[in-house]
Amino acid sequence: MGRLRWLAILLALASCNLSSNPPGPAPEVESLVTTTPALSCDQVVNAALQTVGSACGGLGRNQACYGNPRLQADFREGASVRFDASGDRVELLSLLRLAASPFDQTAGVWGVAVLKAQANLPDTLPGQNVTFLIYGDASLETVTPQMTALKVRTGPRQTACVRAPSAVLVQSPQGVQVTMAVNGASVTLGSTLHLTATQNGELTAAVVEGTVVISAFNATRVVRPGAQVRLPLGGADGLQVIGPPSEPEPYDLSLIQNAPLSLLERPVQPPPPILVTPTPPQSLLATPTINVTFRPQLPTLGPGLCTPRADWTGSYTIRAGDTLFAIAQRFGVSLTELQRGNCITDANRIQAGQTLRVPAITPTNTPRPTLTPTSVLPPPVVNFAASSALIPYGGCASLTWNVTNAQQVFFEGQPAQFRGGMQVCPTARTTYTLGVVSLYGTRSDYTVTVDVALPFDPTATPLGFDDTIR
Repeated sequence: MGRLRWLAILLALASCNLSSNPPGPAPEVESLVTTTPALSCDQVVNAALQTVGSACGGLGRNQACYGNPRLQADFREGASVRFDASGDRVELLSLLRLAASPFDQTAGVWGVAVLKAQANLPDTLPGQNVTFLIYGDASLETVTPQMTALKVRTGPRQTACVRAPSAVLVQSPQGVQVTMAVNGASVTLGSTLHLTATQNGELTAAVVEGTVVISAFNATRVVRPGAQVRLPLGGADGLQVIGPPSEPEPYDLSLIQNAPLSLLERPVQPPPPILVTPTPPQSLLATPTINVTFRPQLPTLGPGLCTPRADWTGSYTIRAGDTLFAIAQRFGVSLTELQRGNCITDANRIQAGQTLRVPAITPTNTPRPTLTPTSVLPPPVVNFAASSALIPYGGCASLTWNVTNAQQVFFEGQPAQFRGGMQVCPTARTTYTLGVVSLYGTRSDYTVTVDVALPFDPTATPLGFDDTIR
């Protein structure tokens, strides 16, 4: 009987314990399932800028730096490199394509990469490079040290985080002009350029500072700070320019302000968008009873009013078939200088009989003779050669040309001097083309081929990337 009483007491105590301590996770378990809040948009961007700034400092010529994760890179066959963490660096000679990841707030990702290329800068300027910033859903294809035929692709201009857009920034050294092809268009910049390119959409080139000259399909636009031009894209991959550039228009200031300008070699302050003079209503122009005088103010290449150069005491009368670029070459000035000196906003809008101010010097080539019924113009004389027809892998060759009796010269589709040269460093057999426009206006192409030897002996130890010839 005593045992039964004690058993009843124990059961009662157990039931009291169960009611006062209901089932539930232990404090330790609750702490394990607590989630960490995701970083905000600003936190992701600020962390990315800090990471890139510290990881990619001191980047050398013709190198790419893995800035902020994540990036995807395609390399040339035979290249053995490491490129998967912030601060990793590779030579452009080994790189084919580089793409950055779009903004992902959940993963805390916004891809940023930095490249520095020689482009067509001379070897005598070793400390100067063209800087490329790739960020967000953007990629660069056909990457080379010369960047002669660059292909840009970007995703949507608007993202969930306005501070983390997708674009490519290109900046040339202060006071130095660089020429390259971007998606098939000729681009000459002495400035900072903002690029976006959507497949089967548009290539948009916005100028942050300096001046950019863009040419495609026989149309040339001179774009000043605060302006942009648009070029239609199409072709097999949807990224080839298929039409001329638009007239300059105001750029999207908010898009430029959110670009990582602080990571450039030379930080710049975005100017306000250009002002566009409105077109008067058609009714005002057509109604004779309303006296309206409308004189639109043409934009100039620089701030303030434009006045022709008083120190240029020479003059030149434009003839049929002349181009502003060819005239600039004759008098030893750049296309931009000739435009500024004559207040010309569009290099494509000149006409026969127009008189230009030019330096009072003898032209570098003889002006074309006036045609008469018995005139016979001489054919072009072209000397185009390579210093070596076969170079070792990683080596370079010098191309030189000298052209007379011609209107214009183009190297790889880009305007060139009548006498000039270019150092090339191909990694495979490459044919280079010199286009020459005769005095009659017909064009002929001249080619030079440079072969490349095998990159290394298959039986030997693979060449480490740090040992690549620079």
